Amino acid sequence: MRLDRNSILWATTKAIVVAVTVLLAIAREPAVSKADPIDIVMWNNPVSESYTKFWKNYVDEFTKSHPDIHINYEEFDTETMKTKVRAALLAGTEPDIWFFNPGEFTTINHRQGKIRGLNDILPVSDYTKGGRSACGDGDEMICIPLYLAPSGFYYNKALFAKAGVDPSSWSDPGRPTLTEFNAAVDRLLAANIQPIAMANSAKWPFMFFYWAAQNRYGGTKALSDAIFGQNGGSFKDQSFVKAGHFLQDLVKRSAFGTGFNGMAESEIYSQFSQGNAAMIYMGPWAVSITGEQAPSGFEYDLFDFPSIEGGDPDSQGDMMAGVDALFVSSSTKHPKEVGEFLSGFSSPGIARQFMIETDSISTINGVLEDVVKSGKANAKIARLAEQLAKAKHTYQWWDWALPPAPAEEMLNLSQPLGELSVTPEEAAARIEKAARP
Repeated sequence: MRLDRNSILWATTKAIVVAVTVLLAIAREPAVSKADPIDIVMWNNPVSESYTKFWKNYVDEFTKSHPDIHINYEEFDTETMKTKVRAALLAGTEPDIWFFNPGEFTTINHRQGKIRGLNDILPVSDYTKGGRSACGDGDEMICIPLYLAPSGFYYNKALFAKAGVDPSSWSDPGRPTLTEFNAAVDRLLAANIQPIAMANSAKWPFMFFYWAAQNRYGGTKALSDAIFGQNGGSFKDQSFVKAGHFLQDLVKRSAFGTGFNGMAESEIYSQFSQGNAAMIYMGPWAVSITGEQAPSGFEYDLFDFPSIEGGDPDSQGDMMAGVDALFVSSSTKHPKEVGEFLSGFSSPGIARQFMIETDSISTINGVLEDVVKSGKANAKIARLAEQLAKAKHTYQWWDWALPPAPAEEMLNLSQPLGELSVTPEEAAARIEKAARP
């Protein structure tokens, strides 16, 4: 059938209208540019100035070479980070990457599908056996172990000399007995020197001593049994009670000075670095912070937490050695890009740079040995690494390792223990009740 001229014109007009309508619809669609970056949110902790500087430079260098990826980098102090992460995991609003510490809490969240396994997006074989173990859940690595963080007593050489305290006279200069340690405290007090730095508004600094003392009295097995409620274990075990008495004995001896519960966390470092306290018991980040704060010519050394006569014989050489780590959310929309961003951390050059610049103990295969051998490792960090290698057992910081309820109650007891307003027996019973209501 032939079409007349009007029919042809009408059909053509309809086609033009349809085409224009389609073009207008396309034009109204939001433009998706290949230049629009992928946004990755990272929450980090300002462990030290050098740590913050390293990560900000790392982010800058990565984004320069990956202009299609934007890292939204934010920092939060320790207590804020704990609160934000726990709330975010509960609400399902966690960032792509966040700073936390591995423990039962993170293992549970991994098994609940909230924390992503990393074996398929990271070169996990780059990490040491100890690092993988600290961040492992079975065969899966569920976090990046940033560094190993053994704690030690750092002491001001000049103040020790002024008080007549000579560590070389101890039976083991690297680890005094409790009797030798108490004698040193008494000598410092007699010389009008505050023996130990303390600022406890954050609650955990005071409990560092509780955790270490419990280990000396009962070992890691007593702690594990209490956490999991197995083998008759309980936070009312005598090792926990004795740890409380150890703490309160130091308070009664005025080892920490006065008013420490009201002091901000930052003051514990300045007390030591400015020569107002002779000792500080802290993780290895104290080395970096002291280097940043102390005046020229400030000399200090270190020793391990005292051994305790009559304590668990199997735990006298143990070390509190926490692990700071980075976790990845299972809900991240960009696992490939997150993997690209974090994979660079384990490259030998970057790992070496991180260890040297931040005075930390690397978790990357061969890096610790290489840096120590090269002579570029901080001497105190190298000493800590030696002590750590000799330790029969290590254990994580309790405020991260314990389940949330007993961890919170334990921290809530920090200031009352320091004020002597709660007995060690009462404190142990309250932690146990929080663990098993």
